[in-house]
Amino acid sequence: MRKYYTLTFALFFLSSIFAFAQTTKVTDIGNILRNPSKYVDEGVEVQGIVERWKEQDRQTTKRFVIRDEYDNKITMHARVTELEIGKRYKVDGIIYVDRSTKDPYLSVHTIQCLNCDTQEGQKVQVIKEVEYKTSNWLYVAIGVLAVALIFVIISLNKSKKTPPKKSFDKSKPAFDANSGAKPNNDFKTIRIHTENIPKTMRFIPGTFVITSGVDEGKQFKLAAEVSGEGYTATVGRADAKPGSAHSHIKLTDMTVSQNQAKIIESDGRVWIENLGKTNPTVVNDRKLTVNEKEFLTDGAKIKFGNIEMLYKV
Repeated sequence: MRKYYTLTFALFFLSSIFAFAQTTKVTDIGNILRNPSKYVDEGVEVQGIVERWKEQDRQTTKRFVIRDEYDNKITMHARVTELEIGKRYKVDGIIYVDRSTKDPYLSVHTIQCLNCDTQEGQKVQVIKEVEYKTSNWLYVAIGVLAVALIFVIISLNKSKKTPPKKSFDKSKPAFDANSGAKPNNDFKTIRIHTENIPKTMRFIPGTFVITSGVDEGKQFKLAAEVSGEGYTATVGRADAKPGSAHSHIKLTDMTVSQNQAKIIESDGRVWIENLGKTNPTVVNDRKLTVNEKEFLTDGAKIKFGNIEMLYKV
């Protein structure tokens, strides 16, 4: 939704710039006279007292002189029937230069009396439709701003796109248990190379699923190492021993001990032995003492500090 707000703001900004470029402001007549080349083909607005000068050969066009408060004067070409001489007018138009005299003059677009006695005299008179021209540099500036805004919009949209879901080839393992590297926690289930498991190891029946805590959603299928008690795997905050990542459940919650528990498989039965002292292992709401073991059945609920785990066969 935010990108639509950005686009709306950009369009409003460009519209404002364009409107500003097209809008004329009151221009000092003295500046026009001193530097006419700066204002040639530009739309301007001037204000001052109107003086009748002379008529042209064509009856439809008359020339008037408008004088500002500093006594600067400029000729106006206007198609009007009559103006009230001595009255103050606001005039919009285009500045041109007379080819013969080299003097600037104002081709009138609209004219309005500011202090006429009659309401009719105060009405805006549209003399003729003329095309206001704007300096080339201003159009260049508008174009540059437009390109910059489009680039910003595209960049924002790209940065706010939802990252694609990670996918992987199911035929390839997401994690090499024998590499000694830490597992990628972006995946829910940690898989291992079964063909690389040593002959002295075997899978512990069932799956361990973390149901609450910072590691919620992770699932572990353990390959246990042979020991005097049977086949064992470990649970804790400590890292796995080199080459033993496949037989270790690493938890990151600080309420879990470095060596929290040991999982043992013997004669087809699975046990858990508590090693934690600060926060002992809890099985089905029963807290185990240090080195106490508990038989695990399908659906057993195990708790290590703030972490809860479910054993599923």
